[in-house]
Amino acid sequence: MLTPAFKLHQDADFLVVEIKAPYTKVSDAEIFFEDDDFCFSSTPYYLRLTLPGKVIEDDKATAKYEADTGTFVVSMTKQQPGEMFEGLDLLTKLLTPRCPKKSPSIQVLGDEPIDCKIDQVPWTTQDEEALKLGSRHYGFARRSTGVVARLMDAIPDLVDIRDPEHKSLKESRDERELLEKQHFNEEHYLADLYDNDAIEDLLVEPATTRPALFSNEEKARLCRLPRREYLMEKGMRHTMLLGLADVLFAYAYDLRINQGEHCVESAWTISKLSATLSWFEEFDSAKSVVRSCVRRSLCYPLYRSWDLALRVLGDVISFLHRGTICVVQCLLDLHTILEQHDSRFVLNQLYIDDYAAWSQHLGAATLKELAQQLSEVHLSKSDLDLDLEELEAGADAALAEQAAALADSVATLQIDSDDSE
Repeated sequence: MLTPAFKLHQDADFLVVEIKAPYTKVSDAEIFFEDDDFCFSSTPYYLRLTLPGKVIEDDKATAKYEADTGTFVVSMTKQQPGEMFEGLDLLTKLLTPRCPKKSPSIQVLGDEPIDCKIDQVPWTTQDEEALKLGSRHYGFARRSTGVVARLMDAIPDLVDIRDPEHKSLKESRDERELLEKQHFNEEHYLADLYDNDAIEDLLVEPATTRPALFSNEEKARLCRLPRREYLMEKGMRHTMLLGLADVLFAYAYDLRINQGEHCVESAWTISKLSATLSWFEEFDSAKSVVRSCVRRSLCYPLYRSWDLALRVLGDVISFLHRGTICVVQCLLDLHTILEQHDSRFVLNQLYIDDYAAWSQHLGAATLKELAQQLSEVHLSKSDLDLDLEELEAGADAALAEQAAALADSVATLQIDSDDSE
């Protein structure tokens, strides 16, 4: 059965579903709705939705077929007149069937307040056993294992981490930070600090804006995302939110340096900057995310600037404040970038597919709270452990010495000129 194109809209009293089903026998169509459950069937189409609010079947409800457009229009009466339903554009969420909770230790991850004091996902004895067996889990909510082991020979540049199935989080984090420090280039950093006309232009560039609604292409991509409720152990939700911030930073960096566009290097840039995508990192605080994002932005990409990194962080906070649709649009755009790459398309299967689907269940309050956490982070250059302050002090002293030497040289020339007269 095919999932037809559809859209929802509403007024104060009615919720309307429009279903594009041109190649069907109208007399065979079946439509059912009750409370938040909606079902449409007409060979070869089938559509089942979990509505964002409750409706009732009464004499005011209507269904008609517009032959000129091949569209079924179903108008349903709201159970509570005047109630305005949210999330009518979040198609993947609408397509996701409701599932009962499995046990008290498992929770459906939706729009709940962020608990900053929650115990982050601990490294357990089960994780140690999995490590010994070479089956450490990674990816979105640790849903995957063995993927890198199977693909590394064929796709060696998929991720930076090597043999993740046999590395604990601490081991991979220590290895990541060591490689970052080895890759940090003092000359590159100082060149971007003191000869920064191009970076100054990037800093004043306004943040990219997005339409308030999904395009038809985006709607089609939403319908192809996983349709599931996300069940995780307690503590994983906050970790996934921090990972979302990390991925959005990498995306926002690429968007800013390319002035709202992307380029052939975008997949590399984004996957390199994001420790989530390149090292399967799991963050435990907002500061750890910001530190990683800024640190990697000073070690790997073309432009390595502290001010630029903070500007990009501001872009991420802006995306989060704009709400669910904006965040999902960013993830769909990122999905397209990775999908077109020869190797990094696998990261969609490990992370972005699920992030784009799960993010539709996050409300504005959750995203704003995440933005608030990021904005409250106080990061200093010394926090990066790259000796930036000492490096800049040495460079400033060298420049001052050069300036003094130049001034002395000019003064000497002036004296010689006066003597010759």
